[in-house]
Order: sequence, then C-alpha cells, then structure tokens
Amino acid sequence: MTQTSGDAGDLRLATVVVNVQDMRRAVDFWSAALGYHPRESDWDPEFMMLLHPRRRRPPLSLQLSQTASTVPARVHIDLYTAEQARHVQRLVELGATRVEDWPYPPDADFVVLRDPDGNEFCVIDHVDPEGERADDAHLDGARQVRALIERWATAVHQGDLESVLADHADDLVMFDVPPPDQGIRGIAAYRETWGPFFEWQRRASFDIESLDVTAGADVAFAYALLRCGTPEELAATPERRLRLTVGLRKVADRWVVTHEHHSFVHAD
Repeated sequence: MTQTSGDAGDLRLATVVVNVQDMRRAVDFWSAALGYHPRESDWDPEFMMLLHPRRRRPPLSLQLSQTASTVPARVHIDLYTAEQARHVQRLVELGATRVEDWPYPPDADFVVLRDPDGNEFCVIDHVDPEGERADDAHLDGARQVRALIERWATAVHQGDLESVLADHADDLVMFDVPPPDQGIRGIAAYRETWGPFFEWQRRASFDIESLDVTAGADVAFAYALLRCGTPEELAATPERRLRLTVGLRKVADRWVVTHEHHSFVHAD
C-alpha cells in the first residue's frame, strides 16, 4: 500500500548502531575519527553512544557483538568531506584500513575503508556549501527549537550532563523548583544544579507530555508539561505535571537557551 510521507509522524532516524568486538578500541577510533565524545559518563562495555559536541550531527552507537563483521556489509556508513585525501590518511593513521581491491568505477568519488573491527565505511568527496548545520537548515525556527528541547529532555532523563548543558547560553537565568528564590545565573551555576537531580532521576520519569513553540527570526519561547516524578509520586498524584518555560535567542545562526523556568503547582 502506498503511503504519503506524512504517515511517518514523529518516526525519525535517531542513530546508527555499529556492532564491534572491542568496545574500548571502537570508542577510541570513532571518537577520534568524528570528533565525537561518549554520551555516558560511566563506561558500559556492551553499549556506548557517541555524540557530536554541539549535537548538530547524528550520534553513532556502538554495540558489543561476539560475531565478526560480514563482508560485504549489508549496511554501512558514508562520511562526507571536502578534504577526502586528508581524512582518508588521518583515518588510516587512527587504525582504519583501505579496501584496495574494491571494484571502484572509473569516476568514483568515494574511498572504502574498514574500521578496526572490520566494518566497512566510505569517505565521500562532497562539498557542503551550507556548512555543518546544513542537515537542519530546512527546518523552520519552531521545529529547530522543538528538536532542541526534546534533545534536552532526553539528556535530562538519561543523566547526560554535557548534553543537558549543550545549546545553553553562558549567561542564562534559571528559576527552578528548589531554592534559591532568586534563581540560578550563569552556566557554571546551572551545571551545579543537576547532580542532585540526576540522583533522584534514576528512578523517576521525565517525559514531555505537551510542547508548544513560537519562534521569530532571532528570539523564541516554548512552554511544556512533563510527567516528572517517581512511580510512587505519580501514583499518588497522577495529574501532577512539571511546568517548563524556555526562552531562546539565535546567536551566530544557532538557537541557545537564555532562560528556563521549572515549576509545580503548590500542593497544600
């Protein structure tokens, strides 16, 4: 049955998972290759996700496997660059190997490599005139802000501090549920608030229930309701919701959060 693109709803490609046999080696290789860093603060020998430092490119996930990679691969990664020769050499120095016997066409614009686990990937000669944010240039402001807040909420739920801090202004102001009444000012103070919350969050929910966004050319605001609480708290007050308000401005063509306000309705 033929369906339109609108049928996909919120279904989207979130990450690519690569099977590896040596997690430490794979994390070291792909982190250096892409300039990414691990999402998890604690080492997981079976699964690690690597993130772009500014979250502008898709993450890469690594999953421990007891079986070697198959050749040819059924699915592989394509890396685009305007400096193909330099990056191929750099990747080889990091531990990749060139596939010399690949049946290249005469006008091939790609080079086939294998990572240290034997997984094939290609480095493709490609000039992107829009730069590193071309992947979301087609999104309007409201959709960009929505994606930013959804990434933030996911990071909060996962206890991923660096992703929580990403896309926040150095001079942001936050009014939070706990003290101080005067709020938190600056990214350093904002960072310090998350440790105790992450400890509590280990057994709690933090899920966006509704999110409304309004965006102009260089300023935007959003408000949301979130299910936020432990199973016992949500069972006792199932209608209780965390209220979130976010103010943003666009700096150098990038949305950054300048104000956050978290609150609950006061309970007698």
